[in-house]
Amino acid sequence: MNEGENRQLLIAAAASLFVLGGGAFFWFGHSEAPVVPGNIPDVSLKPVAPAPPTEADGSQSKRKKVAPPPTLITGLKRPSVRPWDQAGEVYSALSNHHAAYQACYELALKERPKAKGRAILQFDLEEGALSSEVGVELRAIPSLELRDCFAKATPAIDFSGVKGKTRVLWPLVMWPDKGLAVQEPIDPLDGD
Repeated sequence: MNEGENRQLLIAAAASLFVLGGGAFFWFGHSEAPVVPGNIPDVSLKPVAPAPPTEADGSQSKRKKVAPPPTLITGLKRPSVRPWDQAGEVYSALSNHHAAYQACYELALKERPKAKGRAILQFDLEEGALSSEVGVELRAIPSLELRDCFAKATPAIDFSGVKGKTRVLWPLVMWPDKGLAVQEPIDPLDGD
C-alpha cells in the first residue's frame, strides 16, 4: 500500500470510531467524563412548568387570563358557511350592512390612504342570533382600530333569515379606489 491509501484507511477508521463511539473520545473542551455503558446520565425530556411572572419587588404578578381569539382558517379566499345552504341568507344580511363596514374602512383609509386587503369575519349563529364573539382577521392592513370596528359592527346585523346552527367565515375585500365589497358566495362544489 502506498502512503495515500494508508492515509485514507486511517481517516476511515477514525470516522468509524467517531460514529460508532458516539463521539465520546472527541469531546474537546468538555469537562465531564465520557459517557460509557453503566454511566449513562438521565436525559429524558420532562415538562417544566414556566416560572410565574414576578413584579419588580419580587411578588408574583396577577395577570388576568385572556381567552385566545377564535381560530380562523388561514388562506381563506371564499366565504365558508356550514351548512352551505345558509350562505345566501348570510350574504344578504352582510350586504345589507355594507355601509357600516364601508365606514370602518374609510376610517382606516384616513390613516393609510393606500390600505388594501381582506378582512375575514368569523362567527357562529343559532336561529338567526349571534352565538359567539365575532373574530376578525385582517390581511395586509395592520390596524387594530379597523379590526375592532368590524367586530363591533357585525352584532348589529339582522341574521333572522338564517336557520339552525351556522358557522360563518366571510371575507370582506378592500381597495382604496373601489371601496369595500362583501365577497359574493361561491358554491364550494363549483371547483373554483
